[in-house]
Amino acid sequence: MLSPTVWVILGILVILVDLHTVNFITPIGIGLITLGITEYIGIDIYAGIITAIIVTIITYYPFFKFVHRGTTEKQATPEDEYVGKKAKVVEVIDDDEVRVEVGGEIFYAIIDKPAKVGDKVIIRKVEGVKLIVEKIE
Repeated sequence: MLSPTVWVILGILVILVDLHTVNFITPIGIGLITLGITEYIGIDIYAGIITAIIVTIITYYPFFKFVHRGTTEKQATPEDEYVGKKAKVVEVIDDDEVRVEVGGEIFYAIIDKPAKVGDKVIIRKVEGVKLIVEKIE
């Protein structure tokens, strides 16, 4: 079996690797360090392995709580970006279908009333890659 020093060094290396990645393996490194410590103080290898597994499992919960704190904010969606903004009709396809320009980009849109090029609309909803717009009178 490996010497206690090797287990501790492996544990430290795992933690250092985790600092530069997002693999969330720090608790495994702590478990390896625990295994090295248990071997160093003379505990049977099997008891040391069980202790290391228990420590690893126990360490995961607070570790994830610490890592994931502050990551609960809502991700911005296309709806957040476009709903409520004004756009300009740049092409009329049909009475209820147009292309609109918003933020320098052209989108396919479904409109509530017939419109003509140059009319102003407001974006009410985003459905996939099309916008649902309402003509501004």
